[in-house]
Amino acid sequence: MGDKVVSEKPVGEYVIDGRRVEITRLVWRDAAGLSYDITDAETGDLLRDESFDEYPTEEQVRDALADYNSPAEDEEDPSPVGYCRFCKSAIAPASSGHLIHAAEDGSNPWCCDGCWDPRLG
Repeated sequence: MGDKVVSEKPVGEYVIDGRRVEITRLVWRDAAGLSYDITDAETGDLLRDESFDEYPTEEQVRDALADYNSPAEDEEDPSPVGYCRFCKSAIAPASSGHLIHAAEDGSNPWCCDGCWDPRLG
């Protein structure tokens, strides 16, 4: 694809086993064609490192979600789900990190237990 995304547009969603994922269409500068990303609707995490060249099928989304949910074989510790926006500590998947529901779009929504205040929720 091109070297820079010039347009991103939500174009669909799937609900797989109760988990909602969104499909985003990308338009690249200096490239013909489109690409599609799959993101977790709740966290905004990309489910794949690479985009699809065509709108993904439900089966492709289900496979991507399964791959995303299973840890890599060579990975001893799972990657953090995020970093606290205040102290920058890593938030492990099994921890009780908190999402700041009033966080502005595009900002880091995570808060660790040590920095958490119920008024943030």
